Amino acid sequence: MKRILFSFFSILLYSCTSSPLATMSIPVVEHKPIDDSVLFDAKRIVFLSSDSCMIGSISRIVLCDDRIYLLDTQTDAVWIYDMQGNHIGHIRAVGRAANEYINLMDFFVDRESEQIVLYADPSKFLFYDYNLKPTRVMKAPALFYETVNSGEQIVCFNARTADPECCISVLAEKNGDPLKIKTSVPLAQQDYSDVFVSGRQLTKSKRINFSKRFDNSIYSVENGSVTLRYTIDFGKANLPDGLLQKKLQLQEFIDKVASKGYIYSIVNLKENDSHIYFNTSSPGLYRLSKTAFTVQHIPEITDSESGIRHSMMIATEDKNNEWICFCKNMMELKNEVDLDKGQQKNNPFVQKVNSCNESDNPVLFFYHLK
Repeated sequence: MKRILFSFFSILLYSCTSSPLATMSIPVVEHKPIDDSVLFDAKRIVFLSSDSCMIGSISRIVLCDDRIYLLDTQTDAVWIYDMQGNHIGHIRAVGRAANEYINLMDFFVDRESEQIVLYADPSKFLFYDYNLKPTRVMKAPALFYETVNSGEQIVCFNARTADPECCISVLAEKNGDPLKIKTSVPLAQQDYSDVFVSGRQLTKSKRINFSKRFDNSIYSVENGSVTLRYTIDFGKANLPDGLLQKKLQLQEFIDKVASKGYIYSIVNLKENDSHIYFNTSSPGLYRLSKTAFTVQHIPEITDSESGIRHSMMIATEDKNNEWICFCKNMMELKNEVDLDKGQQKNNPFVQKVNSCNESDNPVLFFYHLK
């Protein structure tokens, strides 16, 4: 059985190392809506079969060996499909037994050991082989929220848990003993614990990257250290420091942020050799060039085949960091396609949407990065 070292790197902001570019803010340049061909050189539209399962809400996607793994925290399940949208199987072990869980928090696929690893409440890791058979359960000493693996390490982020010390925190497994916290240093305390944007703050692609609420910076975790890599200048949309210091009531704070269009979180970081793509609390796709040191905000991307418009990604992990994904539920698609337009009547995508029920499973739009 493979020995795994669990590492949760907890950090103080001032203990981070910084890249030379971290001290400069990269301004955002507004871009007009574009066609998908501007950014992507290939795509795959996958209609997920509804024959044997009904998906609740997809919050994470992992592509591995021609399989699509979907995290659905609404139904507390990991759904597995092939690239044609056929349902292969799923993992759902809700209960109170040792090999079950109450709430599914996250998961990842360990390609090296060929295991699917679920992280769930009460705090435990549940291991499954590629045939979806359970192999072991390991308890963790704290409740986390998001997890990624890197070789023989697992990095966790405890945002959104009841723990007052927000941290990306080292646990080690030795001779089968229970996991114990080796080090734990809290992040700066963050207020308004209920204010979150939909999306992931901890992701794995070219690097393990993460972001914090009320912070315009992108950080990475490598070799046990945390690096502040880039800071983004959103201009008039920057959240004023003084707004957090005013200690407003929650609803008053939410209303203020919404009325001014302030950006308070970066999510869904996806990095390849040349760019980092991400979303924020404001709709649209952001594209950071690592060579030109520019950030483009693209409010909308139109799929050239279907005419469907996209703005918010689903956090997607793949081996070579080549793909990003957008997701639309069937009701959205039926509202968006215009079946009355003559040029659309013979469109295979429109015909397929028209043949589906509103309650059918969502459609995934995968795009290959140039």
